[in-house]
Amino acid sequence: MKSVEVSNLVKEYSSKSYSGAWGGNINFPLFDLYVAIARFTGTCKVKTIRALDSVSFSVERGEIFGILGPNGSGKTTLLRVLAGLTPLTKGEAKVEGLDVVEDHNKLPEVMMYFPGPSIALVFSDFSFSVRENLIRYAEILKVSKEKVDEVIALTELSEWADRRVSELSTGILARLAFAYGLLKESKVYLMDEPFSGVSPEVRNHLLTFTKDILSRKNGSTVLYATHKLDEANYLFDRVLILANGKTVVLDTPKNLVKTLELKEHVDIEIKCNTEPSLISKSISEIEGVLNANFSVDSNLDILKVKMTVDDSREVIPKIVDKLQQNGAKLLYVKVTEPTLEDVYMTLVKSWKPPEPRPTLVTCGALYIGR
Repeated sequence: MKSVEVSNLVKEYSSKSYSGAWGGNINFPLFDLYVAIARFTGTCKVKTIRALDSVSFSVERGEIFGILGPNGSGKTTLLRVLAGLTPLTKGEAKVEGLDVVEDHNKLPEVMMYFPGPSIALVFSDFSFSVRENLIRYAEILKVSKEKVDEVIALTELSEWADRRVSELSTGILARLAFAYGLLKESKVYLMDEPFSGVSPEVRNHLLTFTKDILSRKNGSTVLYATHKLDEANYLFDRVLILANGKTVVLDTPKNLVKTLELKEHVDIEIKCNTEPSLISKSISEIEGVLNANFSVDSNLDILKVKMTVDDSREVIPKIVDKLQQNGAKLLYVKVTEPTLEDVYMTLVKSWKPPEPRPTLVTCGALYIGR
């Protein structure tokens, strides 16, 4: 049995378009207030937005399954559906064999959800310290107090353990949110940009823990949504890229790079004994150099070049020959294989943002919501 199975998942949000006395069309959410307004000012038309559109996949136990996509692509909605927090419109989803609708109450037995720093605000009493809040939540989960000390150390919260939550910065709140999620060992972890605002050194530590301990050692399944492509390159065994609620691609990062035939990147630095523009022109004309960007450090007479090339093994010797002909010296070379970032930028470059979600900016009313 797969750890997570999603079949033809659809999540729709409905709104109504009103046309009336103010002229033109304005979109509002489906609330009684706006229905009442419409009765007095005009007519209503139903409009449907699909946050998820026929998304299907399955995840193996112990796999780190990445979810990438632009804002509004459906990443958070997908995780909230799997966590049992957002009802699906169509399709079926199972977590460790539990249907997210029919077995909703059993999901906490097999799954922990990390919705980012916001969870720290929801779960915490701001007049309590970090430690007191974690102890209180551990009691709800029926977890020993020793586990509290363990997660405080793991998330490097010791310095703030006895401070009130009201005194914490956004980055520390993000660590606290992650600590809440780690209090109970789980078969599946759903993580929605869990390290937003966390300092780089702590983030790297927690990323390593997620990969080496949660996934590789404990065999837990991790579904991880992020905008940070360095996290994606390090963590993901497979990646689902979404746009406008639809699946753009699903595969391993390695296979995606191979399938898309992405090119290598080459960075070089050159000590110039002649006009840099002449060297730039000669490099641009080399066969196999697909594009090149040049910058000059005039103080040191150094030309810096960033290139995309067909094959670095063929191109670099040609560059060396050109430099020798121009009396220049190669100081530095760095070859970078194509990464998941290249895959992502290639696949979503034609993506167009969906129409904005309905909001109310007129009629003397204010709507605050999703």
